[in-house]
Amino acid sequence: MCGIIAVLRRPSTREVPELVELLGLLESVSNSLSFEDLKMLKKQVESLDFVNSQLKGLPGFLALLNNESLIPTIETSLDRLFDFFQNPEAQTSLSSNDVELLNALSSRMRDFIWSIKNDRIGSYKRVSDLTSKKFIPSHQGFSALLSIQQALSGLDRLEVRGRDSAGLQILVWDHDLDDLEIPEDRLNDLLFRSGSVRKSSNGSLLFVYKTASEIGDLGANTNSLR
Repeated sequence: MCGIIAVLRRPSTREVPELVELLGLLESVSNSLSFEDLKMLKKQVESLDFVNSQLKGLPGFLALLNNESLIPTIETSLDRLFDFFQNPEAQTSLSSNDVELLNALSSRMRDFIWSIKNDRIGSYKRVSDLTSKKFIPSHQGFSALLSIQQALSGLDRLEVRGRDSAGLQILVWDHDLDDLEIPEDRLNDLLFRSGSVRKSSNGSLLFVYKTASEIGDLGANTNSLR
């Protein structure tokens, strides 16, 4: 399967959420989850939806970055919710007059739980892996790394069969980099190999990274790109 993924990001205008408050919502849901009261279940789904939406994008990333010590506690609450859905006895003993609504709400809840754990916290951890250990990125730098992570995640979803090659091009402007700071062989690589850099007429820089892996585990190419 072939595909092209483009990630464009505008500056966020949303305030960085208070992670302590979001954790409180998660703990409240995990401590009181039940299928017996559909009105309560609907409110719990809305709470998870809110937490998931608040942890999106750069504001959500910064909330996790500024309160990294709370992440294990968040994961504990999410694991408790996962365990509830994995326990058939807890579910088969419950009943509802509106089975379709119950199924719809429980399905949405599972989706939000998965998304918070994998798309929000998972992305935060993978962006942290991309972060330089020598230089602390600015907020704009973290935003760029988050875009790169989203592109790599998209490549993972594309690589279903024939995972033979993948490439990533990163366009950066307002970088304040001088040509002398970039190795000459990267700027003048006529074959445009992995690691090459191109400079456009407006001064923006295009960095290219390529890899080719034999068919193997899903994500082999993106792991190499990282």
